[in-house]
Amino acid sequence: MKVKVKRLNNSLITDLQLLFEEIPGKVLFHNEHGLRHPIGIFNVSSSRVMKAFQEILDEKKKIVNFDYERDAYNQSLREAEELLSADISEEERTKLHHKILTLKDELKQLSKKQSEQNRLLLNKVKELLDSLMSFIDDTYHIMKTLFPVSEVTDHIIFADKWMEKVDKKLIKEYKNRLKEYRDFLAPIVNKIKHNHGSLNLIKFNTDHGEILGYFIEGLDNNGALGTDRIIHKRFRNEDT
Repeated sequence: MKVKVKRLNNSLITDLQLLFEEIPGKVLFHNEHGLRHPIGIFNVSSSRVMKAFQEILDEKKKIVNFDYERDAYNQSLREAEELLSADISEEERTKLHHKILTLKDELKQLSKKQSEQNRLLLNKVKELLDSLMSFIDDTYHIMKTLFPVSEVTDHIIFADKWMEKVDKKLIKEYKNRLKEYRDFLAPIVNKIKHNHGSLNLIKFNTDHGEILGYFIEGLDNNGALGTDRIIHKRFRNEDT
């Protein structure tokens, strides 16, 4: 059965959402597959992406710049250590030793705060990457709802492979349209999930303010930690 639906969209709601509302129930087979209605699949998947974006923005607002505080501690530490070499009494020397230990402990606590802050933000970034990848995968589940279970006799777990059995040409064209974006996203997600790739925060200070970003941690040929060379291609023989 073929059903043509034409929808003109002038709102913030996506064309795909509006299309789902127009699809008659008689051409849907989500119950056969044990899947949600296509609107349900789309809403659950897209809301996860939007929530992940929002949580990154919320976490970014909480970020405290510890640079000035760290600089102040380091300056006080340098001054205290320089005074140790001066001709001072034992009492003053004892006080300086105590001050140095206190400053080092405070610097350590500051470092812990920053590490925890970075960890929370990077967890939100990881969730965004995962949710974007899941959204792509869920589009194949949406497609499945338009075809009865009897279309494919083989037991196939993955929705995209199941759809290839239904209409290989269609799925090939669809994957080609997604290729540029998916080929950028998938290696990052897979590297984190399967190859112990860690996210690391990076900060750029520009004329327009501070910009936060992330990179995938990896090992170079000598085993030193740096950027992953598969994800971050070298440029002019230098790491990026």
